[in-house]
Amino acid sequence: MRGAAIGLLLCAMATPAAAQVGPLRPDPIEPPEYAPPAREACYARPTGSDGTVARARVCDGPRRVPLPDGEAARRAEALGLGGRPAADRLRIGHAPEAWLASLDGPPPDDLLWPVARGLFSRGFGHVRRAEIRHRRHDGLDIVAEAGAHVRAANDGLVVYADNGVRGYGNLLVLLHVDGSATLYAHCQAIYVAPGQLVRRGQVVGEVGATGLPVVPHLHFEWRRGGVPRDPLPALVERPDAAEIRPDAETRFATPPPNVVRPVVSSGVPATIERRGTREEEARGRDLAARAAEGRRAEPAGGAEAEPRARAPREVEAAERGARGG
Repeated sequence: MRGAAIGLLLCAMATPAAAQVGPLRPDPIEPPEYAPPAREACYARPTGSDGTVARARVCDGPRRVPLPDGEAARRAEALGLGGRPAADRLRIGHAPEAWLASLDGPPPDDLLWPVARGLFSRGFGHVRRAEIRHRRHDGLDIVAEAGAHVRAANDGLVVYADNGVRGYGNLLVLLHVDGSATLYAHCQAIYVAPGQLVRRGQVVGEVGATGLPVVPHLHFEWRRGGVPRDPLPALVERPDAAEIRPDAETRFATPPPNVVRPVVSSGVPATIERRGTREEEARGRDLAARAAEGRRAEPAGGAEAEPRARAPREVEAAERGARGG
C-alpha cells in the first residue's frame, strides 16, 4: 500500500508543470431529465410587408429545460425567479437588489465569446433588408452546428430558463454582478435551472433553431438597465473563421457584400446601382471597355455601318437631281 502511494507521488512529480496549471472550465453537465412540455409552442408566422414568409410555422420548442432542485429551487422561489415576469424584468428594466445580493466578486471587464466554435453571422442594429429595416436587431447571431456547446459569458445567476418568450425559443437569461444581463436564445437545450449560480465559461446549453430562426444559431444579447447594447466590442476569445471552417472565411467573418451583377444588353453592360466587391467592379469595367473597343473596331461592311456609308451618296444624288443635272 505504501509502495503504491509512493508510486503515485512519483508520477505526479514527473508530470510536466504545464499540465498542472491553466484555466479550468467546468465540464458540461447535462441534466438527467427535462421539464415536461407546458403547451403547444407553435404558431403561424405573420406575412411580411414584402408578401413572403421565411418560415410558415414557428415553434418555440421542443421545450428542453431542467427543473430547479435543491438549493437552486429554494433560491428561485425566494427571489421569484423562473417565470416570464422575471425574464421581462431584465429585458426592459433593472434587477432588484435582492437578486444582485446573491452575487459577489468584482464586476467583469469583458464578455466571453459564448460559442467556442461559433462564427459571427449578423451584428447589432438595424437590418439591411429594406422591407424590415424598421426592425432593430438587439444582439448578435453566432452560427454553429446544432448541439454545439453554449458558454456563460460571465459569472451569473440564472434568472430564466424556459421557452415562454415568444420568438426566442428555449431562452436562458443570466444576471451578472454589475447589473447587466446576457440572453442566450434559440437553444436546442438548456443545462441550468433558475436559481442556479454559474461560472464564466461554464457550458449552459446547446445551439439550436427553436423560435424564429431557420438555421441553427445562437442569438446573444447584452442588456444593461433593460437597454440592449452592442456586445461585440466587449467580447473576447472570438475564434478565427479560417481555423474552424477554412472555406467559410468570406461567408461568416464579415457580412456578405450586397452585390448586383451587371446585366448585358446589346453588348453594353447595365449600370451597377449598388457597389459590390472590387472583383465585381473590375469585371464590370473590363466588360464596358471590351464593348466600347468592339464598337470602334467594327468593319465598314457591317450591318450597322452599311447604311451610314450609303447615306452621303444618296444625299449627293438627290442634290444633283434637284439641280437638274
